[in-house]
Amino acid sequence: MYNDIKTFSPVKGAPLRGTLNFLVTNYIPRALSTRLMGRLSKVENPLFTRIALSTWQYFSDDMRLHEATEKSFKSVHACFTRELKPGTRPIDSAEDRLVSPCDAQIGSFGKIKNLQALQIKGMPYELGELTQGAIDLEPYQNGRFITLRLKSSMYHHMHSPARGEVDKLHYISGDTFNVNPPTLKRINRLFCRNERAVIEIKPTNFEGRIAMIPVAAILVASMRF
Repeated sequence: MYNDIKTFSPVKGAPLRGTLNFLVTNYIPRALSTRLMGRLSKVENPLFTRIALSTWQYFSDDMRLHEATEKSFKSVHACFTRELKPGTRPIDSAEDRLVSPCDAQIGSFGKIKNLQALQIKGMPYELGELTQGAIDLEPYQNGRFITLRLKSSMYHHMHSPARGEVDKLHYISGDTFNVNPPTLKRINRLFCRNERAVIEIKPTNFEGRIAMIPVAAILVASMRF
């Protein structure tokens, strides 16, 4: 539980809406709320599912259910992990390209310096703390990083960003803080605190290594590989 106040960065002039979002989504019992949401999402009741999805769509203006192969869903979980119609996400077939592994918004990106990446500007974190020794970080010296935020309304599957083989898959337990912008601005080393997995991929079409690290968040902390 977080009472480590020194690790929280003050945000001067922060909009009231962002502050309220941070307080509401992080000061509730996160683990309990996440487990409860996991159970409710798998309830297979047509009326409950219809009401839940209508409410979800009301608050998510970018929830594009017309892209799904199914027209109706037996549960919220089924909607959350929906499959897309063929051709909905065209993939660049060039062998020397990396593609986004998921629907997402770009949070931050840049060059890895001293094995550090940026949560947001002015808030670095150590890759060693993020991966906890699961992989050898030497190949990532002077590499590149990108943070992708997968919103709840988006298609929730992750794919390999390149043709290759999975070398390692390591699970790391942790918290379930929100990972939205208001929270990222206030909690240092957030990705190093939350539950996550470390997946290392060895590309077959070019040199180097790719590390994918899916990070859990409040209400969304179920990963299946």
